[in-house]
Amino acid sequence: MSLRIKQVVDRFLKELQEAIDAEIQDRMVKERADLHQKLQSVLEIPSWVPTSQNGEQAFDELPSITIAVTAVTDEYVDKVYFKIRHSTRLKRLMEKYCSQKSKELGSVKFFFGGHRIRGDETPEEVS
Repeated sequence: MSLRIKQVVDRFLKELQEAIDAEIQDRMVKERADLHQKLQSVLEIPSWVPTSQNGEQAFDELPSITIAVTAVTDEYVDKVYFKIRHSTRLKRLMEKYCSQKSKELGSVKFFFGGHRIRGDETPEEVS
């Protein structure tokens, strides 16, 4: 009789573990989807590009522009705005952000318009 009870208990524990594993997997999939959705909303393509009266890009008409850059670290996702000239290398704003946040340049990923940016580019080249 005790062998039968042991078999029932073992089967119950096995089914319980399978149910817990399935619940954990479901939670992980949901959390990953939520995180992906949050990142997508942060990495939206901004509509900062200045336009002239005929609707074409008018970089030469404006001395400076305001751009939205997304900075991503292990700890947070931060959307920041910079006012720079259209021909300024993005490395300047990347360094400025890192110095203000006391972060190393290599520990922060920068995105502009949904694409990761390099320091040697300008807003004109990225857009």
